[in-house]
Amino acid sequence: MWRPGSVHLPVTALFAAAVASGSCTATTGPSFPLGAQPVPASFTTLSVAALPAACSGQVYFEASTSLCPPALTYFLCDGIEYTEFDCAAPGPGWTEETLSQYDRVATGPSACGTSTGAKGNSLGGTVYVEGNVATPGQNTVLAFRYCNGALPSLLVGRYSTGGSGAADLNDSGILDADQQLAVNAGQTLLFAVNQGSDTIAVFHVADDGSLSPVAGSPFSSGGVAPTSVGVSGDILVVANKASDGVRNLSKVAPNYTTFSIGADGSMKPTGSTFALPAGWSPTQAFVAPGGKLVFGTEEHGMLRAFQLSPTGDLNQAPGSPFRLADSLFPVHRPQPVWPAGLSASPTQSVLYTGIPNNNSIAAFEYTSTGQLSLIGGTADPNTLAPQLPCWSVVSADGRRLYFANAGSGNVSVWNTEMGPRLPHLLQTYQLPGGGNPWGLRIDPTGKLLFVITPRQIHQVPEGQGQLLHGLRLAADGTIDDVIDGSPVTIPVAPDTNPFGLAVVASR
Repeated sequence: MWRPGSVHLPVTALFAAAVASGSCTATTGPSFPLGAQPVPASFTTLSVAALPAACSGQVYFEASTSLCPPALTYFLCDGIEYTEFDCAAPGPGWTEETLSQYDRVATGPSACGTSTGAKGNSLGGTVYVEGNVATPGQNTVLAFRYCNGALPSLLVGRYSTGGSGAADLNDSGILDADQQLAVNAGQTLLFAVNQGSDTIAVFHVADDGSLSPVAGSPFSSGGVAPTSVGVSGDILVVANKASDGVRNLSKVAPNYTTFSIGADGSMKPTGSTFALPAGWSPTQAFVAPGGKLVFGTEEHGMLRAFQLSPTGDLNQAPGSPFRLADSLFPVHRPQPVWPAGLSASPTQSVLYTGIPNNNSIAAFEYTSTGQLSLIGGTADPNTLAPQLPCWSVVSADGRRLYFANAGSGNVSVWNTEMGPRLPHLLQTYQLPGGGNPWGLRIDPTGKLLFVITPRQIHQVPEGQGQLLHGLRLAADGTIDDVIDGSPVTIPVAPDTNPFGLAVVASR
């Protein structure tokens, strides 16, 4: 699949903060390492309000620019402007300046009151996106506040996961996954995959949405290249994909494995692991409503079901794995073909999945033991191919199903009120700004839908995508309009693929 300031710039802008008068000069502090290059004349310099004063010696800071794609860029400051840059960290003796507007702490929780916005959206909360930075040790979770019917353009926080992400702009399936981020039922813990370093980062979630790492984080994922996490009470289910776009993992076996979650947020293996053949590439560890069943999709073509015990034992369900039936392809069965993007009704035992390279979705009934039976498949007739319905979410009342269509830049809204029947298409909503819709979540009030559109493939021009969208939902569950301030740029380099979404309410 395809596969408090006054300045807001797109992530592709080349910028540096022009500093106020200061005493530091090019002769103070350590020397910039050999290999530094002059900052080109075309490098745009801006004055950014409310930022720290001038440099305190020769310092460097992180900026999202195209000077060192996809890595960080480090700048030499002479007290007046940035004169040299390098793509390698300067080393000991340097101080990191956070002058980029992307690194500032935004207005914070005090800017989000507890009143209902004028457009009917309540309270607010925090949206988390994983930066998915593949540079060793540089992966992050990015946090954005929303409140009173608006998505402010300022980044609330950037939190290190203590690991590294994955990389793929070549449509090779490395990033085909959902639930890279997940929160527990109490919204007090956030889990994040480090696909490139085989670990799971765990954070405490404060009342204002800020994050702090759990002691001992990150924890081993119990496999290689974790790509999806699902939470059932005090059990965490991890799908280890065994591919990250950096290492050669073609002969490594992927798996599903489980952990117990301690009262302090720590992870301990339960001892239950289900291994897959190399190359089968799981994309999701979806915990069905009720927490007793886990469904997984695999790019080898299978839909798999597990029974999950209270202690974390994974036992494959009767009839699993399930091969997509030929009846889903009345004209031609694509090769290969696989399911992706699982979600389920909270009121009916119905499971939904996309079939990306068939441009269709499918619905299944399932029993209490995890046995699947096909209801049928359908397609969105309003979207030009390639559509690629990849990731999905169901409303809390079970009335609406939302699919992110990675190949056509839009979201489709389906009516699921008819019980165990095929969903009926209500709306196809085009997202502005380009990119590939790669994840979506509904806020806890049910009134807002958040969608990310990363630049997931090279065919997306630099300057498009890398966006977080906030969408207002009408009373009938269709998408009404964007909320104020949407979309917001996700502050990552052009060749980095942000993924994963989690949303928590204000407390």
